[in-house]
This record gives sequence, structure tokens and C-alpha cells, in this order.
Amino acid sequence: MGCIVSSVACCFCSSAASLCCHCLPSCKSSTSSRIMFSVILILTTILSAVALIPQVRVGLTKIPALCTPFKLGVVSTNIQSGLDCEAITGFGAVYRLCFATAMFYFLFFLLMLCVRSSRDPRAKIQSGFWFFKFLIWIALIVGAFFIPVEGFTQTWMVIGMIGGALYILIQLISLIDFAHSWNSAWITRLEDTGEKRYAVGLVVSTFCFYVLSGVGIGLLYHYYAGAPECGLNKAMVSLNLIFVVLVSVVSVLPAVRDRLPASGLLQSSLVTCYVIFLTWSAMSNGTVKECNPTLYLQPFTNGTVPDDSLQTSFSGQIAVGIAFLVFSVIYSSFRLSSPAALVKLTCSSSNENYTMSEPGAGPLDSEDKTKQVVWDDEEDHVAYVYSLFHLMLLLATLYVMVMLTNWLRPENDLKSLVANSASYWVRLASSWVCLLLYFWTMIAPILFPDREF
Repeated sequence: MGCIVSSVACCFCSSAASLCCHCLPSCKSSTSSRIMFSVILILTTILSAVALIPQVRVGLTKIPALCTPFKLGVVSTNIQSGLDCEAITGFGAVYRLCFATAMFYFLFFLLMLCVRSSRDPRAKIQSGFWFFKFLIWIALIVGAFFIPVEGFTQTWMVIGMIGGALYILIQLISLIDFAHSWNSAWITRLEDTGEKRYAVGLVVSTFCFYVLSGVGIGLLYHYYAGAPECGLNKAMVSLNLIFVVLVSVVSVLPAVRDRLPASGLLQSSLVTCYVIFLTWSAMSNGTVKECNPTLYLQPFTNGTVPDDSLQTSFSGQIAVGIAFLVFSVIYSSFRLSSPAALVKLTCSSSNENYTMSEPGAGPLDSEDKTKQVVWDDEEDHVAYVYSLFHLMLLLATLYVMVMLTNWLRPENDLKSLVANSASYWVRLASSWVCLLLYFWTMIAPILFPDREF
């Protein structure tokens, strides 16, 4: 019996991460804990996507307070009969799933504040007790489905839009940092080895990103700015086209190359591609029918629900959005949650308040080399800022919510569940912030030559 109890107790602590990754290569405990927390976000995304399936919505209508015939949150439908709750129940489930996960990360964000060393008892909670963590997460999900609709929907949508917009900023920082790191790594290898494949790779990658961006711009002009009523869309596409050309030119200016030898068109092409994606996302949430071929929730007629075949027109945009989400979560979790990144994000002079872990030698037992092992690399120091990591996952959860619900605003008429001006301008503004951030990374070393960027 003692052996059984000890084996089960093993699953409660950090060994749970090892059990979940048994078929994977050996890794550090700091890595496995970040993977496990990210898995919860991935599961939330999957469950939220499943909740939007029409057949699942029927079952969700049986949950108390999730859907009412005449009211969604504090927004009156003004429809006395004929409203099919299946059209909105799926979105309500997404709000609750993401609310529970966001509260889970918020709890750990508060719990892990000011953990500067692994000697802090809270550091053990970060890397262990996974059985109880999943129990807490599941309990939060169950409880979220019994929150009364009144007041919850509108408030949580507004919070979600703010958090989603902030996470787009994290995506932009991740993208720019990734582009600089990629270009620097390949240029360094080219200079060290002299192998032409790195030069070819840089040219081909840059060319492909610019071609993809050019095709995207052409499609935007054709489908979203072709009609006479689409003057605003045409102006916004043209404005972003001018901006991406400008940053591309700036990236190869001699003054910029002197301070940033690794600066070049690879970063510009990648940023251009992402800006075009954000522009497409904005246009897909335009409110003018003639300028938005992807509108899929047409006005209700006699209280009926649109044809299901029209509800898949956003699948491409959502798929690309999820791909960016997965990339940014993985990259920001391991790159932007470090103490060094915290110094740059907060403009601090040093990271002396945090004690970084040194690269370890890994597992010492030679017989463990043939199987997956999770070893503790935080015996003396923390490898990343726990609270910052949980804050990024919290914002990522809010981004999942608004992305899957197409930034639905509670004050919008139910006749337009997808298209809304808020999402249009948030995503356009995000594209401009992306360009400004990239532009700043190029001119900041020139303006402040004594500072490290």
C-alpha cells in the first residue's frame, strides 16, 4: 500500500510533467513546467473551438443561465419569439471557458509575484502539484458555467477586448524579436562558415514573404476595396502599403546598417507579411456588406438563424490566427519571460533583483540517457519570471476568446454578431503599432547610441 501511495503522490508533484512527456527527449524542469501551463491554454482553445460546433451548442443550452430566449447579457434582443439560442450559446460557452482559464492564470500570477529565487517556497508550487492544478482548473470551468448571464457577458467581453489587444502587442514584440534573431543568426553563420546556403536562405525567405504580402495586398484591393462604397478600406490598405514600403527602405539605409549590421529586408518582409494579415483581419470585420465578402451572419429574418454553410467563412482567418497564437505563446514563454527580457520591457538598468539559473549539465545518471528525464535546473535560481509568464498566458487566453468570437461587442445588434467597428479599428491600430515598434527598433540605436537595445 505504501508503494501505491508514493506512486500516486509522484503524480501530484513535478513528476507529472515527466509522465505527460515520457516519450519526449529529456528536458529541464523549468521547461516542462512552462509546457504544462501552455498545454492548459491549448486545451482551452480546443474546448472553445468544439463549443462552437452547432451540434455541441444544443447540449450547452441545457446549462442554467447560459442562454435565455430574450436577452444576452444586458443586451435586449427585442425579439418576442423565434430566437434560436443555438446561434449564441456557443459564444457564451467560449466566454466561460476562457474566463475560467484566465482566472486560473491570474491566480498564479498573484501567487508568484516577487518570486526572485527558487529558494522561495512558492517556486515548488510553480513546478509541481500538477494533479491539484488541473483539479483547480476543472473546478473553475465547472463553476464558470453557473455564473448568471446578467452583467457577466458585457463586462467580460470588454475585458476580453482590452486583454486581446494587449496580447496582440506581445505578438508584435515576439515577431520583431524573432525576425531580428533569425536574421542575425543566419548572417553570423554565413560570416563564420562562408556557406552560400545561408545567403540563399535569406534571399529566398525574403522573396517569399514579399510575394505573399504582394498577393495579399492584391486580394485586399480586389475583394475588400473594389466597390465604390469601400473608400475607407481602400484608404487603409493604401496607407499600410505606403508604411510597409517606408520601413523596408529604412531597414537598408546606411545609417541603420552602421548601428545594426544585421538589419535587412528579411525582418521587413516578415513584418510586412504580418501587417497584411492584420489588415485582412480588420477588413474581415468591416460592417459594410459590399466591402466584406466574409460576412457570414446575415440579418435574421423572422427570428431564424442563418444557414450553417455560411458560418465557416472565417475558418481561414481563425486558422492563421491560431497559428500565430501558438507561435507567440511558445516564443514568448521561453524568450520574453526571462529576467533579461523583463529588463528590456520595463527599461530597467539591470536584472539584479532576479537570480538567473546557470545552464546545467543535465541528468548525471548514464542509464537515464535512453529515456525521457526531467531534471531540476532551478535548485538555486529561477530560470524565468514566473509572474510575467502567467500574465502573458492570461492575455493569450483573452486573445483566444475574442479571436474565436470575432471580437463580438455586447452593444451590437444580434443581427450582426461578427462584423463590428471595434474589431476593425483594434486590428488596424495593431498593424500601425507593429510598424511603429519595428521602426523604433531601427532608429533607437541611432538616437541613443550609448544604450543597448
